[in-house]
Formats: sequence, structure tokens, C-alpha cells
Amino acid sequence: MRVFIAKIDFFDPNRWPVLSAPYTVNPESGQDNISDVARQLGEDGLAILVGSQGVRTAYRHKRKLLGMIKCHMLLYRTREVVDPELVTSRHFTRADGAFRMPYCIPFSRFWECQPPLQNASLACGDELVGQNRRAFFIKLSDRQAAKAIETVLGHSGPPRDFPPPGSGFVRDI
Repeated sequence: MRVFIAKIDFFDPNRWPVLSAPYTVNPESGQDNISDVARQLGEDGLAILVGSQGVRTAYRHKRKLLGMIKCHMLLYRTREVVDPELVTSRHFTRADGAFRMPYCIPFSRFWECQPPLQNASLACGDELVGQNRRAFFIKLSDRQAAKAIETVLGHSGPPRDFPPPGSGFVRDI
């Protein structure tokens, strides 16, 4: 079973229906970073969305169970897929003024956890902390994955399907 925790610092699936990762030095390295995430996830893998502990994360989302996604195995330029206001917002701008998440993989299916949001440790247990404390993308053990899926399904409505975006396509993964 391929189930991962994806720690995210922004959550608004209507305006940001993608999984992305910031780059460190070279914007093009963002392609490799998110492509690696997509390959680990695979077409049938699931990512449990958890609010990160980072300073950019809204307080109400920190360490909360936000939902679960499947993704299209397609690489896109993020700025052509998400709400344009977000691209220029302080949240997504690096200190050097550059957009910090230039590449993404779009959601294909999404289960959104309903309020009140639950503490992520209910679904992810100890695999959320310890040596995984700083990791962005964490593979869950099969035992914990089954519990995480059950917890998300128990706190979410029916899944929502997302077609591939119409613009911004870079390549298949």
C-alpha cells in the first residue's frame, strides 16, 4: 500500500488544487523535486494532507488532518494552474522575490476533512514526528496507512474528482 503524509503550508483546494514543493537554489530543481514525489506516489497512491508546523501555515491548519488526495501523473507549471492572486502573494514568494513553487502535480481525486479538523496524530500516529519531523513527504507503514485512510474517510464527505488542467502542461511523469 502506498500511502504518504504530505505536509503542506497552504490549504485551499479550490484555488490551489495541486501538490507542489518549493525549490532551494535553482527553480528548475523544483521539477525534479515534485517529479520524485509523483514517482513515489504513483497513480494509485494516496497522500494524506497535514498542515505543517511552518510559519507560513495558518494556525487553524497546523498539525491538522486536512484531507487525502490522488494526483495525476502529469507535471505542470504551477502559475498556470492555480489562482493567479496566489502566485504573487507573500505566502508563495521567496525572499529574492521569486515564486517558490514553480512546478506541481494536480489533484485527480480529493477527500476533504470536515470541521472541526482533527489532530493529524489521530491518523498518522508517531510516524508524523521523530525522525520524520522535518520531512515534507513521509511514507506510512501499511498498518498506519490503513488507520490513516479510515480516519480520513470517517471525517470527510464524498470524494471530488478533478480533471487534468487545460494549460501549463510540461510532461508526463
